[in-house]
Amino acid sequence: MIIILLKISAILLSLIAWLGLCSTGFIILKYPYKRISDPILTGILFVLLFLCTYNSFYEGITLFQGISLIPAPNLWTMTLLPPLIFLYIKKKASGKNIHIKDAARHFIFPVLLFLFYIVNVFAQKNEDRIIYAWSDIIYRTGDWWIIFRFTCLALFLVECIFYIPYIIKLCKRFPDRSPEINIVSILSIVILFELVTILSVSYIPEIFYNISLMGLCIYLIIKVTPHSQNSDLKIPVISDHRVVISEKKDYNYVTDNLTEAIKTSLEKLMNESCLYRNPEITISQLASLLATNETYLSRYLNNHLGKSFPEWINHFRIKEAEKLLEDKHLTTLEISEKVGFQSLSTFYHLFKAKHGIPPAQWRREHNRK
Repeated sequence: MIIILLKISAILLSLIAWLGLCSTGFIILKYPYKRISDPILTGILFVLLFLCTYNSFYEGITLFQGISLIPAPNLWTMTLLPPLIFLYIKKKASGKNIHIKDAARHFIFPVLLFLFYIVNVFAQKNEDRIIYAWSDIIYRTGDWWIIFRFTCLALFLVECIFYIPYIIKLCKRFPDRSPEINIVSILSIVILFELVTILSVSYIPEIFYNISLMGLCIYLIIKVTPHSQNSDLKIPVISDHRVVISEKKDYNYVTDNLTEAIKTSLEKLMNESCLYRNPEITISQLASLLATNETYLSRYLNNHLGKSFPEWINHFRIKEAEKLLEDKHLTTLEISEKVGFQSLSTFYHLFKAKHGIPPAQWRREHNRK
């Protein structure tokens, strides 16, 4: 009776986790928050969705016999996760896109194993089978599908030994509780429970595996929705500070009155409305608020303030970050997101460029005064 209850619980949780992964992928596509959304992370979710689909729909509902021992689809799919996690954290740490050729070399061995499996499926007479006990493996140690499974397991363990030190090293570049570290930590728990499940053929680690999957989905959904990223910050209309420019106006010529009007409007938008906190703010949106055009506003910022639009916006972000760093309860990551930066590395770079030291050191030295 207990086994049946555990089996049903594992199947139900697996179905919930499957729905969670599908929902998470949809929400990430709908709210492409650059802090979280990433093609590599999407690939990781796709791999986990494949695992969940096999566990829930095929083994759970179709077969309904139990958890199979070292199943071929699970083992091969897991060989994709260590390099994917490494590429994800590497991209987030460097702030640069990973070239396709550089990424492809990390998947040479999984691809070769996949080709080995396909060739043997069509060439060999003995088919791949689902097994539920270690005793069944002893009598079939020479079969190609047994060799394939243990090769996948060996490759996965080698990948873990190879990639984990690099992943830990890259994670040290991020502050504590950063989304990148949290995502990697949850993924590590997910992989651990899945590995224990397929080696022990037990429902208990399978249940914890599905729970950890749901935890990953909930965390990602919370992070990518507009509420968590301040993207619900509405751009107000300052009707009494609009600067109307005639289409026939010579944009190379700016009168003192127009210059002062633009300056007053921009100061109101930044200092009172704090538009810079919106990570998605663009020069075209700002120009629309001023009832002018993007070209004119860009020339004004360059000619009269000596800054490009990104430089000008980031000036206000750094200025507010300096004030927030006085609050010891806020982490550097929280401050970075609160003032409108989409990338923690960008915040570090710009802050250090202005002060010559990173935010954490600036906070320590400033609080001593």
